[in-house]
Amino acid sequence: MTVTPTSGTVHPMPHQIAYTDASLALRDVYALAAVVNGVTVTATARAHTTQQAELQAARLAVQHANPGPLHLYVDCLATAHVLTGLARSKSPLTEPAQELLQLAAERGVALHVQWIPRGENAAHHPAHHTAGHMRTHRRARRVHLPPLPPQTPGLVVRLRHHPDGTSARGGGLRAVAHGPLAALRILIDLAGRAPPGVRVRVRGVPPYAAHLWTHPEHAPDDLLASLSAARCALALRGSRLHLMTP
Repeated sequence: MTVTPTSGTVHPMPHQIAYTDASLALRDVYALAAVVNGVTVTATARAHTTQQAELQAARLAVQHANPGPLHLYVDCLATAHVLTGLARSKSPLTEPAQELLQLAAERGVALHVQWIPRGENAAHHPAHHTAGHMRTHRRARRVHLPPLPPQTPGLVVRLRHHPDGTSARGGGLRAVAHGPLAALRILIDLAGRAPPGVRVRVRGVPPYAAHLWTHPEHAPDDLLASLSAARCALALRGSRLHLMTP
């Protein structure tokens, strides 16, 4: 874990401000970042999904906050919903969220959570930069963190590419898309129709579509909103898309 002062000496304040974010470094290893009262804190953690990693980043902020009110800004709707009681009770994010709220209560931190667009999140750049540094130097392969428990196998969907578009079929799911980024549009469609609590293996995903799914900040503006909403809806239902490139 590293702590980097970004705005001089930090003094206790009645109302604190924190921003948090998580970025995938390699496979199930994420870079976490929290900017708490002008101080940037980074760490690494394992998680099955980005939404689980986002909660760990929020926990990082609580751990480094002073007692008192803390206004926490996040760019993941699933994190905001589960920390404000809007998520369904059986969400896999519910238990870690309750543990985070319990930690905040024990430390005397009164948590106020608000969603903001990714472009306004001060923690996005340090999380993204740290993840990129880990990938560049292959550090993620040597992270000394306990392995994750295996998830229950789920459905298998295959993408097939045709001259006039892309189709997907398998596990009772079907989808068709045409035009640029058809594969990404299918992933968004599958995310909206995947059953609760399952992992959907999607075979034949083009590398660029897989990259945009895991890094929605790089997606075109016309797909960014639907992509972010699909990812958050998937997390709230406790499901996951496992993308398999050719």
